[in-house]
Amino acid sequence: DVLCIRSMEVEWENGTGVRQSWSSWNDWLAGWYEAEKMLPSSATDVKVSFKVRTVSGTSSVYRVNHTKRNAWVRDYNGKCVLEEIWLRSDAEDMSQRIDVVFELAGPMLGCYMRRAWNAGADRKASRQHWEWWGEASERPEPEALPEVLVAADKSAAP
Repeated sequence: DVLCIRSMEVEWENGTGVRQSWSSWNDWLAGWYEAEKMLPSSATDVKVSFKVRTVSGTSSVYRVNHTKRNAWVRDYNGKCVLEEIWLRSDAEDMSQRIDVVFELAGPMLGCYMRRAWNAGADRKASRQHWEWWGEASERPEPEALPEVLVAADKSAAP
């Protein structure tokens, strides 16, 4: 895993009609192995994906089936399916708090999402298909909302 340089890619809509994007690769505060991105509370249609950076170029991270010993998920043509996580993609999701932790594993040409969990989700609802973290005692706890985000949400409220 040490030689597998990774980046998190995030896209979202913020009500302007222009899709916003961010890459940990271009953020000097993020590292090759750890990154954090805070989005506005009003962000919708959030897509998270991952890239692997090598000396010969960039490749995407593909989805695995955790119940089948991390076998690659393939489409009907036999091609590997990209690992893309969508959050707040419909009106029902707008109240959903997003506090997601992703963990990748594997070598350059076999990197996959080992586990992921939305610690901010209402646990009365069922988990999302992409959430996989094993034992409940090991799952991430929700972080407190930053004061600046709370203040911004209050000032933006009608």
